[in-house]
Amino acid sequence: MRQNQKDVKRKNRTLKEVALLLLKFDGWQLSEDGTGKTPKGQECSVEFVRCNTYKQTKEIDRTVLVELWKKKGAKVLLLSDPDGTYYFWLDAIKDQVTSKDGVVYIQESLASIVQRF
Repeated sequence: MRQNQKDVKRKNRTLKEVALLLLKFDGWQLSEDGTGKTPKGQECSVEFVRCNTYKQTKEIDRTVLVELWKKKGAKVLLLSDPDGTYYFWLDAIKDQVTSKDGVVYIQESLASIVQRF
């Protein structure tokens, strides 16, 4: 594996750790793998995705969401791009998500929480 690929993986792992830590400050009880409970005590699984470019329609590799759907409880996708961080409660929007050629498309307007940079 090339050095800059290792750096990207390390940076993504660090960003995920920071995102999970911030959720813990808000009362979430999460393990390092993103599973745990929401502040209201509901079982959940949280996945973090980082995009290098801003697009109004978010594009996520389908395999990421397939793995998330296998986990217990509410499914929450945290997506970060240069414009902000978006929280998607996938259980609530699953009928509004489209998929094509291994890519899942989610409209930014479906985010429950948006934090702009």
